[in-house]
Amino acid sequence: MVMRKACSKCGEVKALGGFYVDGRKRDGYRSSCAVCDRARASVHRNANREKINAASRAWRAANRAKIAANVKARYYAHPEKFDANQTRYRLGLTYEETLRLRQRPCAICASPPGANAHAHHIDHDHNMTGKASVRGILCTHCNTTLGRYEKGHAYGRNKCPAWRASADAYLNRHQLQDRPNHRTDR
Repeated sequence: MVMRKACSKCGEVKALGGFYVDGRKRDGYRSSCAVCDRARASVHRNANREKINAASRAWRAANRAKIAANVKARYYAHPEKFDANQTRYRLGLTYEETLRLRQRPCAICASPPGANAHAHHIDHDHNMTGKASVRGILCTHCNTTLGRYEKGHAYGRNKCPAWRASADAYLNRHQLQDRPNHRTDR
């Protein structure tokens, strides 16, 4: 039998699932329904936005270490979810697309996934956003070196000629037609 209750604000009779739990009440649920509670909270937030934001900023500033510890704990508990959320947010790829991409070998040195004890990284063009910015999959070493190479750092420019040739071929395959060649300093 589904228990029902009348909301003290709107008077509508609803199932108990439509009310927030409140251990202080005799029946264990708030007297106003969830819809009315959300509406009241929204009005309060809009009327006191600056005060609430200031209190939130003050709390975050006072609890930076606690926040960092919680984020770190969530990351180490489920690193694959954290990575998937970051990839979905930044690049617009689903978790399945990310997994499928990471099974490929490195596009520059052809090392298989997990060969150097690190996950392969999804390489993307930092001047673009979304799926169009994804260029390929790179091992950790090639990913960091390519970033330096594109920026003209000495470390990237001094790599062996075979690696530079592979990197140039990779970048040329993924270079946009309307973008000028940004690697002219060699």
